[in-house]
Amino acid sequence: MKCVDDGSGNLNWAPEPVVAGFSGTINGCVACIDGVLDCTDGTCNANGICNCKGGYEPSDDPRVCVAITCSEPDLSNQVIEANEYDDGPYPVNAAITVTCNTGYHVTGKDKSEIQQVLTCTAQGFFDQTLVGCVVCAEDSECSGGGTCTGNNLCECDAASHLVLDETDPTTCLEVTCDNNDPCVNNGVCSVKDINLECECKTGTEGDTCADFTNPDVCAGDPCNSDNGGTCARVSGDDVTNFNQHVCTCSNDKFSGDSCEFANNFFVWGEGLKKTGISSQSVEFGVVTAKGLTPMYIALFKVIDQDDNEYKVLLLKPDEDSLQLHVNKIDGMSTEETLEISGLSFTTTPLIVKVHIAADTKALTLTVGDESKKSITVKEITDFVIGGTGCAWDDYTCSFGKSRIFYRWFVGYFHSVSVDGRQLTYSEIKTDSSESTASTVTCADYTCPSPSIYNTATCDDTSGQIVCTCPEGYTGSDCKTLDAGISFNGYTSDFTFYSGTTVPVHTDVQTAALYFIKKSSEVGEIATLELFGCEITIRGVEGAHVEIEGNQFYSGGGVVELTFKDGKVSAGKLNVADCVVDNTPVSATVRALNLGGRDPDSDSSVTLQDSRFKGCIYKIVVNDIDIMRESVSNIANYVNMTHCTTDFDAPNPCVEANPCQNNGECSVVAADNSAACECAVPYTNDAVCTRKMFCAEGGGNNCNAEHSTCEELMTIEECNSAKSKKDELECGEDKVWYYYCACSDGWMGVDCNEEVKEPPTEAVKDDGNDTTTIIIVVVVVAVVLGVVVTVIIVKKRKSSSGNGATNGKNGDSYSPQAQEKDLEMSGKIDEQPRTTNLYDNVDVIKNPNAESADYDNLPAPPAGPSVEPAVYPPLDTAEITVEPTASEKSPSDQV
Repeated sequence: MKCVDDGSGNLNWAPEPVVAGFSGTINGCVACIDGVLDCTDGTCNANGICNCKGGYEPSDDPRVCVAITCSEPDLSNQVIEANEYDDGPYPVNAAITVTCNTGYHVTGKDKSEIQQVLTCTAQGFFDQTLVGCVVCAEDSECSGGGTCTGNNLCECDAASHLVLDETDPTTCLEVTCDNNDPCVNNGVCSVKDINLECECKTGTEGDTCADFTNPDVCAGDPCNSDNGGTCARVSGDDVTNFNQHVCTCSNDKFSGDSCEFANNFFVWGEGLKKTGISSQSVEFGVVTAKGLTPMYIALFKVIDQDDNEYKVLLLKPDEDSLQLHVNKIDGMSTEETLEISGLSFTTTPLIVKVHIAADTKALTLTVGDESKKSITVKEITDFVIGGTGCAWDDYTCSFGKSRIFYRWFVGYFHSVSVDGRQLTYSEIKTDSSESTASTVTCADYTCPSPSIYNTATCDDTSGQIVCTCPEGYTGSDCKTLDAGISFNGYTSDFTFYSGTTVPVHTDVQTAALYFIKKSSEVGEIATLELFGCEITIRGVEGAHVEIEGNQFYSGGGVVELTFKDGKVSAGKLNVADCVVDNTPVSATVRALNLGGRDPDSDSSVTLQDSRFKGCIYKIVVNDIDIMRESVSNIANYVNMTHCTTDFDAPNPCVEANPCQNNGECSVVAADNSAACECAVPYTNDAVCTRKMFCAEGGGNNCNAEHSTCEELMTIEECNSAKSKKDELECGEDKVWYYYCACSDGWMGVDCNEEVKEPPTEAVKDDGNDTTTIIIVVVVVAVVLGVVVTVIIVKKRKSSSGNGATNGKNGDSYSPQAQEKDLEMSGKIDEQPRTTNLYDNVDVIKNPNAESADYDNLPAPPAGPSVEPAVYPPLDTAEITVEPTASEKSPSDQV
């Protein structure tokens, strides 16, 4: 708006009056009337002019004052640190910190000078000129052999294998294979200019030798997968040819470069046969079942210098000896026997060698360091290991004058070598496919039995010996009970609550409890309700038990009780009082508890220590085994399994590991339960299932307004998502399992940072100091304004007019003219920057093997801050004329 002559000699605001019906005075237009027409961000003085408050200046509208601000300075290789004004404009007294980019420093300053602090003044510009940043001004500022170029950047000599450090633009680094070797598969690295090249080993190719010329080195099953062998390409620092494979044999049964050798294999039935070998030695390792003697091991056929044939039997006569029986096949010669004692067959394989001595040609049996020699022979022609010992049409299985009856072989062999060469499994299987006969009869053999009163039966109708254990027993020696309840110290107690009916005798009632326990086992074994009496039997140290505080010897696992004359006795010891009614014909007895009970709630005893660990296999009351009679009444009859001597509880981490996603499983001793230690993010529950962090609260750090939470299921997904989220860290111990996907315009780990516009590119210096010119113009304009003001004031003092003194009364100001500007003040809250045994061999199984003690076989051997300037407030009371925007000088507009 302008104050103009309205054509009638009066001055009015044009194009329209400020207020309808208001016209200017004879002295001109007024911008405001105190209390009628107010100023915005200013006060109306007596002359009708708006005086702007501190930090404000007039705008194009004389009634409106606007805040004085400074625009963002031009940046050169530098950034403005985060502040409350974002990218400006900045109010009066606002201070900003400008920092050089990494590796840069303020031009003309020391390398340590990287920051400048600028403060906005009341004139609308900063208190100092911002100086740009450079990397270098001279070569000495470039390290590592670099030179400073004309554009103030460090440059590295490629011919000297130098390259600029990606993290420090002032440093040159030498390119070497040591710090960044790209070659794999043993490729050899070399440097060419600033590039690394690889020389590949045989079988590899590509820039980094990562590709293979033969993609399938395992074609054709070179590792005998049927034997459990697995094939893989060779690897390792010493490999020079990658067109090769290596075999890994998955178990102890096989070995060799191709898993071709059978190390440990069970043998039963007809044995493993090798004929026509014409050899000097046969060597093998052997492990046998214990408790079965005498036992046949192997059979050899040898010939002497005159081609006479001899049958040589290798026999285990007892638990720690080997015998070699030599007999001429025509039966005319006297039998000769070699024996080596002090041996062990049931731990690690016993290495046995039957061979012909190189010097004397004597048939020799060697076990370890001990050898025994027999007759002079020429060669070994055939052999059979395992089986029954009957071969080559010899159906009598006898030797010379004495008939030797023995058990067939039960155990396993560890490798077989002929003349120092180990036979492959294929060789063994091929030669053993021929059938050999066995005619051992029950007349020659006695089946093992629990006792002379409880014997096993023998059957030879199938051509092999078959032993059947008496009822209630099992195992190779028929001494293992086939029923009973095993307790491992954690299993629930067992009861026959329904009871069993037994006859009542007229005089004495009897009861017996049969059990197995370790000598260290203590605590309740069973509680029985017998003839109206409750009897609790507890185990104590050793082979003793206790009833109502009375301890007595348990007879090796039997508690026999009698009920008579109101007393309960164990032998001659009265252990309890109990009056039995002998008049009924029958009575109901019960097992109230077998295997112990839970400890009291206030007890310090653990569940394991309160429960029985052992076996209860028979409870006989007046000649009735109430355990077997009660089978149909037992809800959990599945617990009626074989009694064993190993009562350790199953390891829940092995038998049924509940821990998922590689959670670490441990056993809680108190109750033999499994406890899982779970790693994030698999912390949803006690068994380490995946917790969905976005859905279940873990991802609530994401700014809900500016992002969405994205789940990552694997570390591989995390690595793929890095292209979307630079802040992602994908290690096992990092937060790899979710991230915040920021909306457009937002950034940061949690998407709380707004994306800033890139800084304006600096204008290059063309030789004209524009900033200096602008400052000079501004100073000149200010001086001229002061001079004009002084002239106007003097004119008004000399004016007489209508007696007014233009606001003054004598030498003092009128009250209305004694106004002061508001003092400029401000405080900048600087915010920190946010960073953010085995496979069966291919032979016929001997049914007789059922009586062998397979359960007891040993396991095979294992394979600068600046204070802001303070300016006094400007006194504008004397200013009566203010130039319009078009009348302002260029310096006023800065």
